[in-house]
Amino acid sequence: MSSPMLNRPFAISVLHPTSKFSDDINQNPLVLKMTYGGVSFLFMGDANADAESRIANSGTNLQADILKVGHHGSATSTSTAFLSKVHPKTSIIEVGAGNSYGHPTSATLGRLAQVGSAVYRTDLNGDVTVTTDGTTYDVKTGQTGSQPIAVIAKTVTTQQPVSTQSSAGAVCDCSYNRYNCKDFSGHTAAQACYEYCISLGKGDIHQLDGDKNGIACEG
Repeated sequence: MSSPMLNRPFAISVLHPTSKFSDDINQNPLVLKMTYGGVSFLFMGDANADAESRIANSGTNLQADILKVGHHGSATSTSTAFLSKVHPKTSIIEVGAGNSYGHPTSATLGRLAQVGSAVYRTDLNGDVTVTTDGTTYDVKTGQTGSQPIAVIAKTVTTQQPVSTQSSAGAVCDCSYNRYNCKDFSGHTAAQACYEYCISLGKGDIHQLDGDKNGIACEG
């Protein structure tokens, strides 16, 4: 993440760890808050919910425009209580495509959707670069025309539903009109629909995640 060198206040604060360290390495992440002018970033490292709680209880102002999501979108990070302190407008998840951990999890994506954060993922969007002048910020990705996954999910819902026999279309109807993996144009479209229904509290209504690892139609 970068910013033009303009005459605006710039600060980096180390929020974690404190003087006490845990035997669990994931309890000792380096967490940084960076502020440039009126734009703020929060970098969570591999912090889990316990570390988030300690940071939140420190009294520090955690509000941030851009959140680098903790622990690659693991279900044990990015808690609802923590997000209520941060209120991120944009969230970025650094994660490898098809990773064996099932990151990012649908639970974390659902919590981010609930706070209205746009979500960019390196497995779907490629490299993500944020540029700021201290007043506004701009997000660019490594994939031409790539959109945050939250926007992809909303776009999908505007298309007309197709029958379960169709092999075309990125449809998303979170009612009981169920689809199969073959009804989507590919994994990205299926994943967007899956996550959108999760965010609405419908769960995996289409049963696209057979092995319950948070990845739809991965076969």
